[in-house]
Amino acid sequence: MDLVSLQSKIFKDPNNYLEEYTEQLEKYKAFVELPIVPLKTLSTLLSFLTTVSHFYPSQYSSLIINHLSVTTNKLLKKEIFTNILILKRKKLITEEDFFTSIFLHTSDFKSVLRMCVKEISDRKTVEIFIKYVNHGNEKQYFFALFCILYCYEIKKYEELEKIICDNLFDKKGENMCLLYFLNLIDFSFSDNIYEKENQNTEKENENVENTENNSKILFKIGEIKAEEICKLLYKDLRLNKMMRDIRVKKLRVISVLKKFYNLKLKIFDYVMKIVDPSKEDLGQLMTVLIECLTPDEVKKGVDMVLDKFCNLAKDDDMVVYGLNILKEISVRFDLDVISYLEDYKKSKSKAVGYAYKMLVKSYKEKKVVGNRSLLYVRKKASEANKENKKDSTEKKNKYKNFKKGNKRRKNNKSK
Repeated sequence: MDLVSLQSKIFKDPNNYLEEYTEQLEKYKAFVELPIVPLKTLSTLLSFLTTVSHFYPSQYSSLIINHLSVTTNKLLKKEIFTNILILKRKKLITEEDFFTSIFLHTSDFKSVLRMCVKEISDRKTVEIFIKYVNHGNEKQYFFALFCILYCYEIKKYEELEKIICDNLFDKKGENMCLLYFLNLIDFSFSDNIYEKENQNTEKENENVENTENNSKILFKIGEIKAEEICKLLYKDLRLNKMMRDIRVKKLRVISVLKKFYNLKLKIFDYVMKIVDPSKEDLGQLMTVLIECLTPDEVKKGVDMVLDKFCNLAKDDDMVVYGLNILKEISVRFDLDVISYLEDYKKSKSKAVGYAYKMLVKSYKEKKVVGNRSLLYVRKKASEANKENKKDSTEKKNKYKNFKKGNKRRKNNKSK
């Protein structure tokens, strides 16, 4: 009897077909012991046993979990896990056994996440994730921490707040927690599952305030905890060595919390020390710098921008960048910086001229022009600069052609 017919008959009268079911179960036991089994054959058998297993008390659940631990075939592992998930949803496997099978016998956590979102967000599973955050290997740790962040963000399980804050200061988990505070973790389970930062690099240069609207932890931790986190992060920045990428992320988190809770911590001098126009993180640091400025630090901020960006020794792109930063500062603090920039009033560079006009207009209107962000103005200024260079090249070519024509005419006259 084929398995489709047997399955249909079991659904009608399971008691009469216990022997046939047991026979198929024994066949599966034999398959588990074999080094190679045709995947199609095994897939059909697994589907049958999983579909009818709720009719018969048997060791099938433990057998299939054991099979997951012994096979190395990735396609077969995926097939087995799919059946384990069905058994879990039929309540034939406990949460503990289900997640133990994932953590111990699965390395492709991305595909697992796509399949079992419902199970991950169940409150009963939180203790399992905490266990693997504390005692798991590296892969298990990151998967468990991601699940904890997901449960906190989507399901708002407040008991997870302390774990997240503690791991913010753990060298192993700090990067993921920093990304979470900055709302840069992708909870939609796309291909780049742990980090959406690299999917759209322009987000790195957007205003910090754009990241504070969605990450739930910003609203939950409260002013006292936020201040404590900022002080610990700042102490860590000053006392310890770390990768520049992590350093910048920590500054961004401090900036977000500082602005959100109106904290008094001063980090402007520290940010100024690590600003480097040649680094790719310049946009992020300048956004942090603008956000963390206090009224008594504005003069120092303007002087720094004038020194590093707006002087005659810098090229047009740097000057444009500096003018845009000064525009943001002047609008935010109602500060007249135009008097410092007379040299650019009649600049021959279209890019510099455009940026200067935007600065003047923004200051006079006491707002950013329309809804245009700093990123937009930088883009437009860059386009204007390219156009300016194109015009300059055309003029040079025209002048060269003119000189060549004069030379030909002189040669003709001499002949």
